[in-house]
Amino acid sequence: MTVWTFLENHDFSGKTIIPFSTHEGSDLGNSIKVIEKLCPKAEIKMVVPIIGSKVDDCDAEIEQIIKSVNGLKLK
Repeated sequence: MTVWTFLENHDFSGKTIIPFSTHEGSDLGNSIKVIEKLCPKAEIKMVVPIIGSKVDDCDAEIEQIIKSVNGLKLK
């Protein structure tokens, strides 16, 4: 609900949203539909589900994803 409230209270018009979340088999559930509803004028560019039990070993994967999105770099 914290993220939902944040999305409701900010204008994401013209912004890019890259959702990511940890899970243990549910992927992102209905999160993308909720984000699309709450931020209809935003672009959802990429979806990044991360298996929670593998989160300690995903730094390289996350860094690669970030680099691939508009040349952003992990800081």
